[in-house]
Amino acid sequence: MDYFFNEFSFHGQFRCVEEFHLAVETVMGIRAEITRCGSQLFCSSTVWNAQVTAVDTMQQAIKTLERDKQTAWKNWLSKSSWSSQREHSGDDYLQRDPERNVTDSSIGEVAYRNLNGLHGELVTVAPSDWLRPSLSVILVTDSSVERTTDVTNHWTRASVVKSLEAAPRTYDSWKSLEEYARRKCALLKFADDAFEKLRSYPYQPGQAERIESLLTILNKLHGCSDNKGTRTAEGDAIYADHFGRQKGWFTDSSDREKKQFKKELTFDHPGQAGKDLFCSWHGKVKTNPPIRIHFSWPRNNDGFLYVVYVGPKITK
Repeated sequence: MDYFFNEFSFHGQFRCVEEFHLAVETVMGIRAEITRCGSQLFCSSTVWNAQVTAVDTMQQAIKTLERDKQTAWKNWLSKSSWSSQREHSGDDYLQRDPERNVTDSSIGEVAYRNLNGLHGELVTVAPSDWLRPSLSVILVTDSSVERTTDVTNHWTRASVVKSLEAAPRTYDSWKSLEEYARRKCALLKFADDAFEKLRSYPYQPGQAERIESLLTILNKLHGCSDNKGTRTAEGDAIYADHFGRQKGWFTDSSDREKKQFKKELTFDHPGQAGKDLFCSWHGKVKTNPPIRIHFSWPRNNDGFLYVVYVGPKITK
């Protein structure tokens, strides 16, 4: 599980930069706990322009920190943006209440993830107007359907430590992730060597959690259809949310990629010796390096959904 810093919690509330210094120490202490447990505290690039005091912006207030703290704070703000891994788009409308649009914010990102099988929590600076343990957020879809979720919100080190200790640790390596995925996603048929390419890369908890979430959705979608591939209403909703859209979690490779990487996208058939499967459809893990999950789609003629590859992006 990852954490996201609430950029709205800087709103010019500090009476002086000395109060800001204390808040910085608290946030960096929280970040240290999160990092120690193998997770990340992401932030929005817009926090650079936040108002800290009545007269000081973030960029001005940073200059008043001691040199080592100034460097640490700048490095965090510069290198921890969630923009390259964002899940929600500007077309998704998220609101904190009828008056507050939180699309394109950390609150909106966490809410969207929570509504779509990825769990995240929020870190807020204190003092601020945002000191509530839970923030309700509404996602309004293209069809005007509203979905609501409560975002867990932290502003003390003790609260975050409690959250970290409560988080389930089902896997802590690529090997244990593979074992867990094969047990949990029993409706999927995994190739024996599906995870082989992943094992040569350093284990990253955030990547592992994302891989698990994608496989869980595939498993659930497969269970929401019959042997002919006809989906239930729930299956239709999963497909509409995650497949084929420009920013969907699962997409097909482009025509150029299919031609250029035809050999790389062709795998041994896990269920039929001597036969091949062309698997251009994939789930996306937008990290460094980018990870892809290739699977047979649409449903194979024998009624199974095969996962043939989990590893670094092939079409590059």
